[in-house]
Amino acid sequence: MAIAAVSLPPNLNSGHEKVDCFLTLHQHGSDSFHQLRFFEEWWLPYHQQKLFQTLSKAICYTGMKWNHLTKAEDLTNLVERSHQTPQVIFKHSTRCSISSMAKNRLESADTPAGIDFHYLDLIAYRDLSNKIAADFHVHHESPQVLLIQDGECIYDESHMGISMSELEEQATKK
Repeated sequence: MAIAAVSLPPNLNSGHEKVDCFLTLHQHGSDSFHQLRFFEEWWLPYHQQKLFQTLSKAICYTGMKWNHLTKAEDLTNLVERSHQTPQVIFKHSTRCSISSMAKNRLESADTPAGIDFHYLDLIAYRDLSNKIAADFHVHHESPQVLLIQDGECIYDESHMGISMSELEEQATKK
């Protein structure tokens, strides 16, 4: 296993500030970690540069603006806002690769306007995760998304069923 830290120049960051991103690369037969630092003056040939352009869009910068849920008051405010704007809760287990995959799928999709997205680290905030399950009468799963409108959970999905297009469709059904 190797970890590479990549510093991307502004022209690959679409005008955003310079970003450092960390990529995990698997080496067969090796459990050692190596940290590699690539600087702008060491840029790679064209085909490798294209790879980093793709990775910079997918990994380093995301258009997703997560509102972090950390306390019951955050949940109360979310329910109040759901009367004006649909609210999505993404319950994420930081220990689960499927949860990470679902999070990455959401982050790599175009974020629909008019929906607020909230992130809950359910390992760190287990009590809040349990409160969400109880308040919205849903069975706890991880990963899981809940769509809240007018104070009610109108849609929930888990695991590989989580998709941005389905969330957008459900939010606009009204």
